[in-house]
Amino acid sequence: MVEILNFADYNTKTTEVKSSWKKEKQAPAAKSTQTPPVKYQDTQVQSVDSRNQYIQTDKEPQINLKYANPNNESLIAFLETVEPMISNLLLQNIKSTAFDKYSVDWDDQNDEINCSYSLYNDTIDGLSSTCISWNSTGSSIASSFGTCDHSSWCEHHGVVSAWNLSARDFSPSTPSFSAECCVMCISYHPTIPSLLAGGTFNGEIILWNVTDNQDPIQSSSQNIEVSHQEPINQLKWLPNEDDDSYKLISVGSEGKIIIWNVTRNSLNPVLTSQIESKFIPRMTKSQTLLGITKVGYSLENLNECVVGTETGVVVRCSIGKFSSVTSANLNPVIFSYRSHIGPVSAISFSPFHHNLFLTSGLDGNVKLFHILASEPLFTWEPSTFPILSVQWSSSRPCVFSCVAADSTITKSSPTLEYPSTKEENVQATSFSMNTKRKDWLAVGESKGGIKIWRLKSNLVNQLQEEVSFIQDLGSVTSLFK
Repeated sequence: MVEILNFADYNTKTTEVKSSWKKEKQAPAAKSTQTPPVKYQDTQVQSVDSRNQYIQTDKEPQINLKYANPNNESLIAFLETVEPMISNLLLQNIKSTAFDKYSVDWDDQNDEINCSYSLYNDTIDGLSSTCISWNSTGSSIASSFGTCDHSSWCEHHGVVSAWNLSARDFSPSTPSFSAECCVMCISYHPTIPSLLAGGTFNGEIILWNVTDNQDPIQSSSQNIEVSHQEPINQLKWLPNEDDDSYKLISVGSEGKIIIWNVTRNSLNPVLTSQIESKFIPRMTKSQTLLGITKVGYSLENLNECVVGTETGVVVRCSIGKFSSVTSANLNPVIFSYRSHIGPVSAISFSPFHHNLFLTSGLDGNVKLFHILASEPLFTWEPSTFPILSVQWSSSRPCVFSCVAADSTITKSSPTLEYPSTKEENVQATSFSMNTKRKDWLAVGESKGGIKIWRLKSNLVNQLQEEVSFIQDLGSVTSLFK
């Protein structure tokens, strides 16, 4: 069945909606604008013509020099006449002491000791300065703040702070660098001003770039079996004999001496040793480990170092007898010296003679040793209080400084005692002399402050007779006088 459908247009009804506008809206008229035609005009220009002109200087007359006819007989007669008199005067000058204490110094003379800077960190509360270090340029100083009275675990928050004294925005109360870490000792790199090494209470070594506030930690040591397991008491940069690079040498309370290979992103132990009591003459032959407090060496003999222990023992060790990290411990001790009664607080080699070094101890004594003699050449007792540190002057061969627990700075030859802190019940806990600004000496305080003192000129300027005296004292023949 098929159904047919028809389609047609469907008309719908329209609806009209009237406008609600009160006025009829007029459409704007469209108009066009035209800019005036742009006209171009060409004009010829010509640069200035140049000309080359030759010039000639006046000719100088040529001078012909001729050797005079020498009269050797007359010259010999003259020398024979004046030579005895000149030689006699030269010998008199050599023996004369008229100018022994005279030296040319163009710097301003300072006749008194004064405090140039007083540094502190507002965020530090109840922490002491445990170590101070100057950078290689002498313009920046760093200090570690913590405590040496750890009974067991470290529960406080130590701080490492650095101040750039030459910065435009320098502020004594705002360090340019700060990091939270329980650091026992620090040491600036000898040639890189921004590289700072720190040894912590838990035996870790950290390298900071003090100019990088975003990511200052450059590298750190790994907690492996051969690394330190107890507090690190001192760090020193050890020059390589083959090139201009440096290694790190660290000593710890567990008796370990470790030499570290330093790269840009890692710290790797390469040599290690431990001091046992059986290695020390006149001590009990046991395997008791001696905690090491300080280490020192001479730049003229990098194969040996002198270490001090918590029991007061001072020994000379051969770095060549250090073991690799995978071999057994060897006896590194090759010589022993007269001990202190109590822990050794500092070891300082003379920068003017490689055979002489100073030691200080909590027994209040400072001793001067010859590297080849077990008994001290001199012994001083500058204070009845413990001597916390000693350092040889970098400008005067016969002058050294030491700081005592009663907050006095003592300098020998000439002798001077000066209070390093002005407040009561504030003790000096650390100090360091600036090797670039030789008249600056920094002292750390038990309440977290750091004082930078400017020394008197007569304590800095070298005297002529000092060099010969220290050379005679350090010679081998002095041991038999």
